[in-house]
Amino acid sequence: MKFKIKKNILSEEDKKTKIAEFNLLITDLKNLKLGELLTDQK
Repeated sequence: MKFKIKKNILSEEDKKTKIAEFNLLITDLKNLKLGELLTDQK
């Protein structure tokens, strides 16, 4: 039982990490797109 609880806590942390990585990826893609738009305007 205790092991299962620990496993759930770990998976919650993993979810948070994955969400954080995903958000960083989205931010990078947005910045890349913004950079392309600014470059095209020159």
